[in-house]
Amino acid sequence: MLSYIQILATLISFLALASLFASYRRGALSLRRLAAWFVLWLIVIVVVFHPAFSDVVAVFLGVSRGTDAAFFIAILLIFYVIFKLLMQIESLEQNLTKIVREIALHNGDRSDKVE
Repeated sequence: MLSYIQILATLISFLALASLFASYRRGALSLRRLAAWFVLWLIVIVVVFHPAFSDVVAVFLGVSRGTDAAFFIAILLIFYVIFKLLMQIESLEQNLTKIVREIALHNGDRSDKVE
C-alpha cells in the first residue's frame, strides 16, 4: 500500500511534469531545460518508490544515509538554481541599462532638433 508521502510526491511530480510539457509546447522552455527538469522529476519518482536507491547514491557519495545524500544534493541544486537566476537577473539589468541609455540618447537627439 502506498503511503501518503508517496502519493503526495507522485502527484506533485506528475503536476510538475505536465507543467513542463505545457511550457515546452508554448515555447517558454528549451528542450535542454525540459530534459534536465524531466530527469530531475523522474529521479524524485524513482526515489519515492524505491528509497533504497538513495542509499546506493549515499554510499557512492560517501554519506552515511540516503536521506542525508538527498538533502545534500537538493541543497546543491537549490544553490545552483539561485546562482543561475542571479546571473540572469544581472544580464537583464545590463540589457535594461543599455536600452535605457540608447533611448535617452535617441530622445536627446530629437529634442535638440525640435527646438
